Parts: sequence; structure tokens; C-alpha cells
Amino acid sequence: MLSYADDLEVFLTSPHEWPILLDTLGQSHQASNAKVNLTKTIVMPLSGITNQEWAELASEYGAQWHDSQNPTAVRYLGYPLYHTKAQLWNFLDDLKSKIARHAQILKSRNLSLRGASTVANSLLLSRLWHIMRVVPVPQEWRKEIQNIVQSFLMPFWPKPAWSTPCLPRRFGGVGLIDITDQSLALHLIYLQRICKAPKATDFVSPWLVKYYQILTGHASLLPWFLFPAQFQSRMKADPNMAHLGLLLQRLPPLSLSAEWSQRWLLDLDLPLQLALPSENRLKLPLRYLLSDIVKLDLSRQCFLFHPHRLPPLLTELIHSLRPSNRFSPSIITLNDSIILSIPANRLLAPVEKLYFIWALNDLILWACGRPISKTNAYNERDLIEYECMVL
Repeated sequence: MLSYADDLEVFLTSPHEWPILLDTLGQSHQASNAKVNLTKTIVMPLSGITNQEWAELASEYGAQWHDSQNPTAVRYLGYPLYHTKAQLWNFLDDLKSKIARHAQILKSRNLSLRGASTVANSLLLSRLWHIMRVVPVPQEWRKEIQNIVQSFLMPFWPKPAWSTPCLPRRFGGVGLIDITDQSLALHLIYLQRICKAPKATDFVSPWLVKYYQILTGHASLLPWFLFPAQFQSRMKADPNMAHLGLLLQRLPPLSLSAEWSQRWLLDLDLPLQLALPSENRLKLPLRYLLSDIVKLDLSRQCFLFHPHRLPPLLTELIHSLRPSNRFSPSIITLNDSIILSIPANRLLAPVEKLYFIWALNDLILWACGRPISKTNAYNERDLIEYECMVL
């Protein structure tokens, strides 16, 4: 249940829960004297598929039914709840008409270039930020809004490029907010949340992580943060995930560090991180991780090759990594100058323990560790949480 002021949103799993909802609303009415108007209630399936049982139930109580067959989207707190692209475009076209009409009215004031830029940021573009905070709008629609604002700001010909007025004033611009950059910046909060400890009030982050795992087949977010461009083709299945992928590509790149715990390396993609000689290039699918060829020996706390049978491609890869001397360790070179030494077997593994950070719970998929100087014992104070930061 989501409640904001006089707007209420309730999620039900089946029509059998409808009487329970009515009983709950009745008790709330007796306690607070606040009554829900069912004639203004909209019943809609999350899938958008027409459900005859739900539709009849809504009609019986005077509620409205909405599915993918409706031409318009449902508005909730100013945001569109839509099932099809046509419903989204209908909502966005209505918003575009309001912005164009407002820009036409403001044109009659004959503002200066600096004054027009201030008005564009505070009055015209401010209508977009509320929507773009949740909905990633299509690029074609952003281009249309950009043309409207550009015509309002510079009603002359020839016009400079859109990037010119978006520059700061000290660089020759007027400080106009770039629509594309702002749409990405407004979604940075979602990436920051999935890098932090989970909260009971945050129901979006678990959905994002689960959807990422479904789209990519990976459990850890680390490969996506390291190589967002490589996963963009899989993220295109959903506009929200594709938008986050574009944001990751615009952020400063995340690189491996020798100070990180080697335990995190198990989640790295073999085809993206493994540096092989040119004569040993193998076409590895993106689904293969380093954990597919090595395992963590908890007693010795070192990596060893899997002893069981592996797919032919991975078996060939291990053979290419093993040295000619069967007693010598195998050297695996990763990107960013990260080198792993894999003992030939468990008996040849070193006795001294390496520094590892044990697996964390829930959605914290990795953390940065500071080197331990005096002892190799695990210490919680030596853990610091990794967060994406934009300078």
C-alpha cells in the first residue's frame, strides 16, 4: 500500500482480496471519518492484460477499469502509469503541448537572452524534472522539447548548437540545463541506493537487482558497473534498465584495484577481464565468470581450479592457462594489472592466509577493504563500503 496525502495506491494479488480491502477501508472510515470514493477509483492490472473477473468487480462497485486497450495512461501523483508506448506518448504529447503553449506566452515578454535562460530553467524545463525523475522519456521526445526551448531562447537564425547555451556563463553560455544530462542525473539516486545497505522502506532497489539478474544471468552487480557498455544490449529489454546503463557509461569508469579483496574477482566476466596471449584467444560467452573455472578453498583461503569436469571450452581455457611444469602455479592476468597465482593443486597451496572479506548479506555485493598491517585477522573496522560518487 502506498499513500500520499489524499492519494492511495493498493496492490492486490487476486479478486478474493477485494472484500478484505473494503473491510479495511470501512474500519479506517470509522476511525478517521475519511471515506474512499470508489467512483474515482481506477483498477488496473500490472501486466495490462484484460481480466474479465477484475473488470466485472470494478464495474459492480462503480470503479473504473484500465488496461492496455485504453488510449491514455493513468496519472498518479503526476506520473503516468502506462502499459503501452502509445499511452506513454499520449501523456508526453499532452505535456509537450503545455510547454509549447507556455513558451509561446512567454515569448511576448521580449526577454533578454540571459532572462530567457532563467525563465526556461525555472518555468519551462521545471515541468520535466518531476516526470523524468521516474520515467525515462524517449530520445525523440526529448529532441522535440529541446527544439521548443531552443526556439524560445534564440528566436533568430542561424542558431548556435544546443550545447552552446548549456555552457556556464564564464565559458560563453547562459547556464541552460541540458535535458539529456539532467534526465540521467535524476536517476543517479537509484544506483547509489543499490550500492548501500538495504532499507525496509526501499522497495525499488530489490526490484532493480532482481531484474538485472534476470536480464544478464549474473548474481553480482560488479560486472555491470565495470563494463556497462557490454551489457547495454541486454538492458534494452526495459527502458528503465537501459537508462541506468546509459548513466553508468557517463559516470567515471570503475577500475579494479589491487587493494580490493580477491574474493570479489569470482564475479568477474572471463571474456571481459581475462588477458590471454593473441595465439590463445578464445571466444568465451559473456555468461562465463571467473568462478566457473576456479573455486575458493576456505581452509587455505586461495583459489584453485575446479577438479570436476567442465564444458569443453572452459577445459581448453584451463589447459591454455596451465604451465608446462605441472608443479608450477598457473598465472592468470586480469585487466588493470591484476595477477592471480593459482596453485597446481591443494597440496601445493601456500599455508599463509590471504586477506579476504567474507560474503556480506542481502544486496551489498562488494565492499572496499583497507590493507591490514599488523594482523591478518578479520576486523570489521577494516571494511569500508563502496559507493558510486560523481565529481
